[in-house]
Amino acid sequence: MEEKQLKILLAYFFMWISGLILLLTEKDEEIRFHAAQSFVVFFSLTLVYIFLQVINFLLWPLFLLPIIGNILSFLIGIVSYILGWIIFIIWIIFIIKVVIKDYPHLKMLNNLTEKVKQSFKFD
Repeated sequence: MEEKQLKILLAYFFMWISGLILLLTEKDEEIRFHAAQSFVVFFSLTLVYIFLQVINFLLWPLFLLPIIGNILSFLIGIVSYILGWIIFIIWIIFIIKVVIKDYPHLKMLNNLTEKVKQSFKFD
């Protein structure tokens, strides 16, 4: 595995954390793109997951109500569970695509990824 491919793999391997580290330290534009994409995808999904957990915690008084609380708790739990699996599946797909050298490019996030990449550029 060549160095560039290894760095792109690393950008996705530890999700947004390694993406941020490579975004701050790397000079190669392609590696920086994948680091920014990793940061955008996994950080946003992590924020949504944390938001669901905070909502679940803040609404705990409603869970004392027999029907509404149970339904709400069940729905938030199901959405969190599904989101966790979605994050895992996206992560696996990204890792596999890098290993087979078919680097992932999410076209719908291209503009945002480029903006993030440029905002972390320190020349």
